[in-house]
Amino acid sequence: MLTVLSVFVFTSCGDETLKYENGTLTTGKVGTAYSASVATATGGDDITYECISYLPEGLTLGTDGTLSGTPTESWSESDGTIEIMASAEGKESVIAEFVLVIELGDMGYTGKQLPDAAVGEAYSQSVAITSDVINDVSYRLKENSSLPSGLSLNSAGAITGVPLSSVDNHKFTVVATAEGYADAEAEFTITVGAGAVIVGDTIVYEQTEIRLETATVGTPYSANLTASQIVYDEDKKIATRYSFVAVNSLPLPVGLTFEETGIVTGTALNSTSGSLHFRVKAYVVNITDTPAPADEPTLSGFVETENTEYDSVTVDAYLTVLDVEVQTNRFEAEYIDLTGKQGAGYSSDNGGVQMIATRAEASNGFSLGYMHKEELFVDFVIYSDSDAQGTLVICVASEAGTHTYTDEQFKVSVNGNKIAYGSVEIKGSEEEEQIGDFQPLSFGTVDLVEGENIIRITIGENTYRPGGQTAGPEIDYVEIDDSSAELSWRPKVYNLYGK
Repeated sequence: MLTVLSVFVFTSCGDETLKYENGTLTTGKVGTAYSASVATATGGDDITYECISYLPEGLTLGTDGTLSGTPTESWSESDGTIEIMASAEGKESVIAEFVLVIELGDMGYTGKQLPDAAVGEAYSQSVAITSDVINDVSYRLKENSSLPSGLSLNSAGAITGVPLSSVDNHKFTVVATAEGYADAEAEFTITVGAGAVIVGDTIVYEQTEIRLETATVGTPYSANLTASQIVYDEDKKIATRYSFVAVNSLPLPVGLTFEETGIVTGTALNSTSGSLHFRVKAYVVNITDTPAPADEPTLSGFVETENTEYDSVTVDAYLTVLDVEVQTNRFEAEYIDLTGKQGAGYSSDNGGVQMIATRAEASNGFSLGYMHKEELFVDFVIYSDSDAQGTLVICVASEAGTHTYTDEQFKVSVNGNKIAYGSVEIKGSEEEEQIGDFQPLSFGTVDLVEGENIIRITIGENTYRPGGQTAGPEIDYVEIDDSSAELSWRPKVYNLYGK
């Protein structure tokens, strides 16, 4: 559509002159197909058109007055008008001026999550635009934006280098510049995994501690404590290896193994109590020309000896393995965390999972015994999907005879709030040191919070065992009845392994 600016008539003698008015053409954009018509002359037949001035690159004018193409440069009013001459047989030619604006193009530059990098490993990744239209694009980091240590960006849009430090989801902004286009910015994200790298005669482990992703019992797991796995120098025939160093003599959970490449892998059969703390030692080995014996295989396939020219380094690592979450309102005592617990019995003392007793009378065939110890406490950790109330039931039996326990002798609390229930009678057997029948006892209505809840049972001072010693009942289960909340917990099923 044309907007009339003024009339510019090419005058000549006679009445055989075409009429052609100046105008304004529709706005175009670099990199976008354009089409407009300047065929507005009148006063003649078979009028043809010709551009007698400069046309922005990428545009052409047909003799029928169609201006078309894909502009590759911008154009504004200050750059001048477009002069078009209209001609027809037997007529004087006439010239009109048209205002044309070609705006800067939009590169459509968008960011993304880049493939992960690894400390000590060469990295190369392009952040360049892929286009058949946009040419000669240059790239730079936006002011105050940076790449992880060891990486750099060149003007062609290539990120290269060897990362020296790890970082999770590091964000940076790249500015793309091309003639005819508005500068475009795009945000990218990159993660650099932790690892060891040889610098001079020392292995550098850029982190002081590594916290691995949480594992779940029964689910295949793999975690890399190095990311670079092996720093290998083919010329010197050296490589970096990794070894597991136990803390407090605690091994990895059953089912998980630590490999010399620095990978923890496998399917855990038991969970950790909190986070397992261990250490990883990174060291350099010499790779000889002697094949490794079949009974002592190595990663390289050749005999490897520790290289003392390079300093080894040790870092702290932490791994949490969770049990599978199960929805239920009954929580069996044999499945609670007994790590560090030390109980007492009539003839012997037992701790940890050895406190679990096989009882045919118990709901699951097992109960928690050896509770004859003052201030011994056990925790039932359960989860609620909302704030709610419920009736707390604890199923117990006594092997110290029938006794009435006060709320100071058999202490029960929920989330640190003591339950003042008064007293309960816990029945035993008529035969000495024999377990009585398990009975569910109600401890009234309790308040639960959304998320984690801890029900703690503590044995208080009493004189119910022979000789005036403290006695505690065996615990079968804890149950929450009549609750509107959905309850769950993570039972430590490995407690019964081998039983």
